[in-house]
Amino acid sequence: MSTVSPVSGGTSYATPPAVTTTTDLSGFTSDDIRLLTAKQIGALTSGQVAAISTSALAGFTSKQIQALQTKGAAALTSDQVQALSTAQLAGFSRQQIAALRSDQADALSAAQVSSLSAAQISALSVGVLSTLGSDQVSQLTTTQLQALSKTQVAGLTTAQFAALGTNQLSAFKVAQIKAIETDDLRALASDQIASLSRTQVAALTYSQVAALQTDQVAAIEVADVSGFTTAQAAALSSDQARALSSEQLAALAPTRVGALNTAAVAALTSDQLRALSRDQLVALKNPQIVALSSDAFNALSDEQFALLSAKQVAAIESADISALAAGKIAALSTAQIAALGSAQLRALDSVQLAAIETQDLAALKRGQWEALTTDQLQSLTTDQISSLKRASLTYLSTAGVSALTTDQIASISTARLQDLSPVQVSALTSTQLNALSTEQIASLRTDQ
Repeated sequence: MSTVSPVSGGTSYATPPAVTTTTDLSGFTSDDIRLLTAKQIGALTSGQVAAISTSALAGFTSKQIQALQTKGAAALTSDQVQALSTAQLAGFSRQQIAALRSDQADALSAAQVSSLSAAQISALSVGVLSTLGSDQVSQLTTTQLQALSKTQVAGLTTAQFAALGTNQLSAFKVAQIKAIETDDLRALASDQIASLSRTQVAALTYSQVAALQTDQVAAIEVADVSGFTTAQAAALSSDQARALSSEQLAALAPTRVGALNTAAVAALTSDQLRALSRDQLVALKNPQIVALSSDAFNALSDEQFALLSAKQVAAIESADISALAAGKIAALSTAQIAALGSAQLRALDSVQLAAIETQDLAALKRGQWEALTTDQLQSLTTDQISSLKRASLTYLSTAGVSALTTDQIASISTARLQDLSPVQVSALTSTQLNALSTEQIASLRTDQ
């Protein structure tokens, strides 16, 4: 058979044609290409490879494609790359794939890209991968996506992430989720965020959570919010915290509520606060309690407010105590009332003091009684005075005793009147003494 190098219109051979580095391959047919040996193909120059027509390129088998090696693969023109069949593409080695240029990758159709194996996709350079168009990225299979390295994922562009379908994004592995750049994460649509699994959401780093848009935070499934880590909860800003629905907030584990930063806690709305459970409320730490405003405390139901621990109640700022609704004060337990500090007690007005239940008032300690002003003492109801325990009245200073109204004096039981010390009795004014009943006077001890 002839071994003369073909020219335009070329001759087909039954045996491998003689090919040197100067042979013009532009006239070769697909049959001519099919007869070339692996050694011949491996020796082709970049110019010779680029000269092969797209129709002749169809003659390459997958083994011949591999024989091109990286130099030959890199020499393919965009038109040639576009003409490759999926079977031919399957013949590309990882090394050849890694050698592809951006213009070659751009030339691939979406179908060609989706035909690449996971090993081939993982071999694409970060620079080349980042040039793939939205139509190409949208056709990547979940197997291909899962084959991407963390570096490749980090190299994807915002437009490429936007092109991913929810089924594609939900296929990302934990390490890949962590590798997403914050700017790319912020660009994800709400439906993409909603498609993330509980495991994927829990994989988000502190920086990633902090970077989320408020509408993205609101898009996280309630079941996925329940999987938040302590670090993720701590990362939420005040705007992000306010973006949580009541259902999302209620889904947070108590320890995660306790991890919210003070600005986030202070930003919670009335509806959100009312959605907090008992365990979530008691998980709030003192700095978080301090961060809450009087409006926030009043937004809680009386039942919720009563759930606060004594330590939490003691942490409420005096200014907030003074603005509490009377119902909140009435809801406090004996232990909670007993935990109030002097400044907190002095902040209570007459309506609030009158709201303290009689058994709770009777539990006040000496220091608390001593903290009350004369105006506050005078605001106590006769029911409150008459229900005081034995020690309570003895805690009053002489000025406190003198400040009691005649109605209050008249309401003191004979047993409690006997508890007063001689000094306290001597502090009673003539008006107060005149208010005592004959029974009360008769009950006084001789030393009084």
